[in-house]
Amino acid sequence: MILIGLFLFAFAMSYHTCDRLTCISVSGKHTWKEIDAYEHTAKTYRALFQANTYRVRVEKNSGLTTDDAALLMKVNMMKISGLFDDARSPYPGALSDRIVCDHAYKPDIRHMTNDSQLPITYYTGWLNDRLQFGSCLDSELPYKSYNAYAYCPREKALYHLEWIINRSKDNEDEYMNSMRTMRCQTPFPSL
Repeated sequence: MILIGLFLFAFAMSYHTCDRLTCISVSGKHTWKEIDAYEHTAKTYRALFQANTYRVRVEKNSGLTTDDAALLMKVNMMKISGLFDDARSPYPGALSDRIVCDHAYKPDIRHMTNDSQLPITYYTGWLNDRLQFGSCLDSELPYKSYNAYAYCPREKALYHLEWIINRSKDNEDEYMNSMRTMRCQTPFPSL
């Protein structure tokens, strides 16, 4: 009997890790079906999920300190913001000397502490038909994107969740509610 108990304890401890999305709770996650896992290593998990009316692109980076996670978030925010910075025109002339994107298409980066006291950095933006940021023409933007970054210190994991919605089916309250209810969790209670 003791041997069985030790085996069960060792089994539970070996699975006391956060694989894929086991250590984050998000409303609606039970409806997500993985379409493609781009990367699945000990430190990184990147995948695309399909739900009923939207997709979710996920990136999880494990083994990060709080400072490392903050730096990675800052770098990612700079990349997104940099896509929309005003630039000199490669062919300045009579029409324009600068390439400028309308403010309505630029991501507005914000911060909140959600219902479970989890700090979230989030922004919304517009995606082209290849699910990429950077376009500033309304006719080239069929999708809206809701992005949330959350760091779980106990699990030492930074999560980036991106809800991708066809513009005609956009329901901002649903995705903002998902951000407000996100929480970190362990796969098994601490033993």
